[in-house]
Order: sequence, then C-alpha cells, then structure tokens
Amino acid sequence: MGEAHTRDAGQARPKAWVVVGIGGLLLAAGVAAWALTRVPDDGPVRRLTIAEPWRHWEDEGFVEMVPPVRLPTATPGADDVAIWLRIPEGGVIETRRREGDAAGGAAGEATGEEAGEAASAWILAFPPGTIADRVESRGRGGTRGVIDVRGTELAEAGEEWMHTLRRDGGAKGGLFGYEWPRSSTAAHAEATRLLLAELAEIPPGSSMSEEARAGYLSRIQTKNQCVTCHVHGRADNRREGERGVVNRGTDGSGFFTPQTVLLDEIPLERYGTIDPNLRDPWVTLRCPEGEAKLESKKGRLLATCPDNAVPVGRFDLDKALSHGDERAERICAARRYLYAHLDERGREVFSPAISACEKD
Repeated sequence: MGEAHTRDAGQARPKAWVVVGIGGLLLAAGVAAWALTRVPDDGPVRRLTIAEPWRHWEDEGFVEMVPPVRLPTATPGADDVAIWLRIPEGGVIETRRREGDAAGGAAGEATGEEAGEAASAWILAFPPGTIADRVESRGRGGTRGVIDVRGTELAEAGEEWMHTLRRDGGAKGGLFGYEWPRSSTAAHAEATRLLLAELAEIPPGSSMSEEARAGYLSRIQTKNQCVTCHVHGRADNRREGERGVVNRGTDGSGFFTPQTVLLDEIPLERYGTIDPNLRDPWVTLRCPEGEAKLESKKGRLLATCPDNAVPVGRFDLDKALSHGDERAERICAARRYLYAHLDERGREVFSPAISACEKD
C-alpha cells in the first residue's frame, strides 16, 4: 500500500515513488476509503494532497505574483486566479535576451536607461527548486474556495515536475492531484488518467448524469495539456491567437505571469468571462496602430484593436501608489521579492520597476 504525499516546504522528493490507482470510492457513514495499487518504486507519477488550501501557499513561504495588468476572471469584483511563486533560499534568477528579439542591442548588453526601456526584450529563467502555482478559486463569501491548482516545480538538469490538483469532494475543501515529469508523455497520460478516474467517483462528478460527467471530465482533460501552452521563451501574441490562446508570452521557464510583475505594459487577454482592466482607473489601453475600442461580443465586454491586433494595458503604478491603492502595494511586494533574487543583469534591466516602488 502506498500513501499520498502532502506539499510541505521541507519535504524532499523521495527516490522511490508510489502511483495510486483508483479502484473506487467507498462511502459509508461519512467515511471514505480508497483502493490503492502499488506499482514499481521507480514509477514517475506521484499523488499530492493539500489539506488546507486557504492557507497553504502563505504558510509554505510562497509569495503572490500580482501582475499590474490583471488576469481575466469570472467573478465580478474578485480575482479568481492567483499566481504563487517560491524561489529557494539563495536561488538566483537568470536574465537573458529573448531569442529572435532585435530590440535593445545584442544579447548581454543592458545598461542604465536603455535597459529599462528594453525590459520587454529580456526574459527570466528561474533556478532549480522554484515552484510556481496557478491557483483558481470560485464562489462568494463563505462558499468561496480553491477549485483548481496547476503548477510546475523546476528540478536539476532542466527537468520539470508538473502538477494538477482539484477539490477532493470533502466538506473541508481539501485538494488532491498528481505530479509527473514534463519530459515523459507516458507519465503525463497516466497522471491525467488517475486524476479523471478519481474525479469521476467524487462530487461534483459523481452526482452528475453520465453525459454531464463526460463533459466535465473532458474539459479537465483538455485543460491538463500543460506543455502545449507552457513552451519556453514564447513571444507575446501580436495578433489574437497568433501563438496560442494566451496573449502574454512566457519566460525562460515557461511561466506566463511572474515576469509581467516587473512590467507596467502587458498584453490584454481575450479568454475568460470578465476583463477587469477595462474598468480599472489606473489602466490605460492602446493598440499597436489605431485606437483601442470597447465592444460587447456574446455578452462580454472586450478591448479590440484594428486588424485583430492585441490591445495592451498600461498600469500607472505611481498614480495608484499616490492614492494608497492596496493592489499597487501588493504589486510592489511581488516586485521586491523578484528583484531580491535577480542576477546583476536583471537588476539593471528591471531597475525602473523597483525604483517606482521605492519612491517616498
């Protein structure tokens, strides 16, 4: 018999692995029991649990990456998605020029004001031991809770361990899921299979009709195609859908959000129900050419540009800070955390980002 592993800060990855096969969920008098199947110790898939997701990331030393231009949401007045990052003590973020970017001179050149102006031409690569989690919540008031977690732990020699967690169906809102090595398509397929098998046996999947449950699991399976989106060093979309659904590019580790914390100007996203930037008093919109317009499409308010170009939002951090904006303070806290781990080149390139947060 094997057991699930929790996500603890000091927990070392064991050399022996246990894959948990789901035989079924036995419910009697409120007690749940899983049928577990042990596989060879060198199996690459591992089951994870988080008992208290409402406090997990702060308790485990993660820092929220608050992007100046906000991510799409489905809940009016609330951010459904939070990005949490933990860099190991002493870890250094490498700063390098994005491949194929001609702006700002040759690779390795970045000094003073020029570096600040060319910040978008540089990308970050995070050190081994870094964990980034995309944490999605739903609901309001006392019913609001984490429903989905997707993330990556960077390992040595370029390996990455990807993970997905969902609600465990219990009254306390705990999470369960699986992690697998990015390099193994077979491990990814097995982790997805195990996740879907378990989700089919617990609420809300277990209470759905067969047709509804099939659709529910299919959506989760589609969303679990992590490698497709999280390519390394992908440039921003200049036109909608040019390189994928997400308009923002990725950094050298395949992350979308952490680097945008250090930028004031970021592409807007087309996906999602609500774009909160369209009503943000500190965000102005622009297009590469022409004027940005607000249009209602299928009940959604969107910013659009001529020729299907991607609109860009610019966050006025100085003005937001001068008005005591709480979110602006959180942006600065995230910037300070990243800046403390940047290499020398990164501190030059992104010096304007931290300077804005250090003004009296």
